[in-house]
Amino acid sequence: AKTENLSQEVADEKIFCKIICKFFGSVRNIGFITIRRSSLFKTAREKIYEELDDDELPTRWKFAIDSLGPISIKQESKLVVWYLLKNNEQNQGSREFPLKLNIEEQSVKQINASTVK
Repeated sequence: AKTENLSQEVADEKIFCKIICKFFGSVRNIGFITIRRSSLFKTAREKIYEELDDDELPTRWKFAIDSLGPISIKQESKLVVWYLLKNNEQNQGSREFPLKLNIEEQSVKQINASTVK
């Protein structure tokens, strides 16, 4: 029971995520959120809308993983942020080394092209 409690504590631990917006070659830090270590990308999206200023956010965007590409809305409900993004001491979710959550603006052209397939 003690191990169960410990693993639940770890899952509930708060982590910091720096939000990096990529748009047509420009990259900028638009703020940060805190989520639980066990949070899904869907929860991170909700926190972004809840905690960041609307004028800082693109109208349409997706999360993106540098090594994998964009994350679909369907995947957001299944994938845990921390497990996909933690990769070394420089990207662990602490205040000093927050996870870097990339969001990429989706242009109308990109959206139309993805619905054609």
